[in-house]
Amino acid sequence: MHGIPYGAKDLLAIRGAIERLRATGAVLIGKLAMVELAGGMGYNNPDASFTGPGRSPWNTGHWSDGSSSGSGAATGAGLAGFAIGSETSGSILTPATFCGLSAVRPTYGLVSRHGAMALCWTLDKLGPLCRTVDDCGLVLQAIAGPDPKDPTTEGRFAWTRPTSSSPTCRGVPPSA
Repeated sequence: MHGIPYGAKDLLAIRGAIERLRATGAVLIGKLAMVELAGGMGYNNPDASFTGPGRSPWNTGHWSDGSSSGSGAATGAGLAGFAIGSETSGSILTPATFCGLSAVRPTYGLVSRHGAMALCWTLDKLGPLCRTVDDCGLVLQAIAGPDPKDPTTEGRFAWTRPTSSSPTCRGVPPSA
């Protein structure tokens, strides 16, 4: 991932939360807008953010939605190769949908939350918002795995790039 520019949701500490991406050579270009307190005070409209709503780059008349709205908007607009968002309930997946992206909300314990302001420690996840599923797999592989600073983490994630000739890519089970 050497030299790939990315953004991080503003609730992530520069030191602590993005060390694995730095180790791969990815370049943080900025902290991205979010709804205050990751939506912890509740929000059902785009004006919940004091700075106004993040807009979808595909239709600026629409909110990019969710507290990771800046991560979705920046990646969807091509301003960053990918972004890291956080989700308690829809804040990774909804901005990705509204901004034409792929995203992953990892399972509990796959990605360390050390250095992140968690709204709900047992529900919050950190995950990638990217242009393609393949990019999500590569970023998730870089950020996943055990972290002694977050004792809830375990396991690893290994991404295998699918090919058009792979039977499982077409939804056909592999032959025995």
